Amino acid sequence: MPETEKKEQTPAEEQLSPKKKRAMLEYMGIMFAVAFLLVAVSLIVKMHFMQDDLEAANYGASENIAAMESRLETADAEREEASRSAKASELLLLAQDSFYAGDEDAFRAYMDELSETADALPETALLIYEALLQEL
Repeated sequence: MPETEKKEQTPAEEQLSPKKKRAMLEYMGIMFAVAFLLVAVSLIVKMHFMQDDLEAANYGASENIAAMESRLETADAEREEASRSAKASELLLLAQDSFYAGDEDAFRAYMDELSETADALPETALLIYEALLQEL
């Protein structure tokens, strides 16, 4: 029996020999280093693509902001023109009322003020303005 015990111990001792332990640790170290490098490379690639996505989103947002600013400027210009047209139309109405009421001083004052914004009048109102100008 002592010989069988020696035979059983011999393979177990060979597996645990310092040389094999060292080789196994080196193999595990190499595998860990390779896995770490793969994760690091994967992270770097992912960060690169995320940076590209962020730059694309930033560019898209900048374009959207520029388009919105342009629309806002257009809307402001349209609002300003509509306001000017409304003021001119109101002055024309007041001038016409003053003319028909016979209030010549008010009529002249409204017509003088209207001369600054007459270009904002619609076509039909412009015809009325020109007719009233002839009455001055």
